[in-house]
Amino acid sequence: RPAKELGELDEQTLVEGLGLAYVNVPFGSPAELNDGIFDELRRLLGTTEQPFLLHCASANRVGAVWIPFRVLDQGFELEAAVAEAKTIGLKTPEYEAMARDYVARHATKP
Repeated sequence: RPAKELGELDEQTLVEGLGLAYVNVPFGSPAELNDGIFDELRRLLGTTEQPFLLHCASANRVGAVWIPFRVLDQGFELEAAVAEAKTIGLKTPEYEAMARDYVARHATKP
């Protein structure tokens, strides 16, 4: 989540105080989501020790970045990953379209 969403909450200090690692890859709107963010989150999700917590305010953004990871890195079918993302909390059509576009452009061609 971007700093403006956190208000006075020092999320990093709170999380690290619990003995957990903290990584923040913030974006707040579809206009702020780009290939660099998809790339970074795919890298992090693929290398992060599990279990992990990926969150935003409503899981809408989580659903968007979850789709490429599930399809490109874990071999899920696109529609299954989209359905899973919607169950998680994906609601914004622009996020879904951006995730689908990213997957289409990054899918390995046979």
